[in-house]
Amino acid sequence: MKAQSKTLKITLYVYAKEGFDRQVEFTTFTNKPVNTSFWGALVSQHDVEITLPSVNKSDLVQAQIKVLEAEKEKVLAKAQVEVNLIEDRIQSLWCIEGQPVSAADMELPY
Repeated sequence: MKAQSKTLKITLYVYAKEGFDRQVEFTTFTNKPVNTSFWGALVSQHDVEITLPSVNKSDLVQAQIKVLEAEKEKVLAKAQVEVNLIEDRIQSLWCIEGQPVSAADMELPY
């Protein structure tokens, strides 16, 4: 006998208001917001049932690793931009001071 899949039951609250461009903007929540005047008027409420995917421990670990690897790449890219900006400032200061730039300083880092 196959195990029944797990489901998640939620209520969606749909709010609408007129945007700056006079078009209707919709916003959805899974709970009633405290400040409803900001989000507009409640125009619809739906009970939704979502079937949850079956995920084993190995799949979960691999997904977490993938997310962390992507985050690592973003951090490294941002750090490299910062390093390049600092290096540019250093080179500018060397030029202002009038000292010759060494051959090592002239090499491209990539």
